[in-house]
Amino acid sequence: MQINGLQTTLLVIHILSVAIWFGGIIALSYAGSALGGADYRVRRWFADAQLAVGRAVFSAAGILTLITGVWMVINNEFIEFSETYVSIGFLVVIVGTILGMAVYAPACKQLVSAIDSGDPAGEASASRKLMFTNSVNAVLLLVAVVAMVARW
Repeated sequence: MQINGLQTTLLVIHILSVAIWFGGIIALSYAGSALGGADYRVRRWFADAQLAVGRAVFSAAGILTLITGVWMVINNEFIEFSETYVSIGFLVVIVGTILGMAVYAPACKQLVSAIDSGDPAGEASASRKLMFTNSVNAVLLLVAVVAMVARW
């Protein structure tokens, strides 16, 4: 199967957007867990940064992943929307978006509020929600990558 220039470009963008999405999750998770004993200003800055990264980076990566994935299917006679790995990819983008809007963003806001009010229990609760959401997203992205590579 010969891949044309457009298909190659779409694939590179697709892979890079998933790498940024996955790498961001890993980096924020690690940094978040390492900052537990940091002072107020550092924890507060990082809580704001997590929300900003979620809104800007994760959203852009998810949108690029979706657009390039759809475009690659439309542009390639050998890939169909009915392929299982394509469906898994769609599902991961949908679930990741729902988790981001329903859990990640509210947990970031809860974390900011807990830090501002000096509520260690609230801060710990919000941090657990963020770690859980990041873990679920990371596992889903890994499953999608394996599905794509193995062409399930």
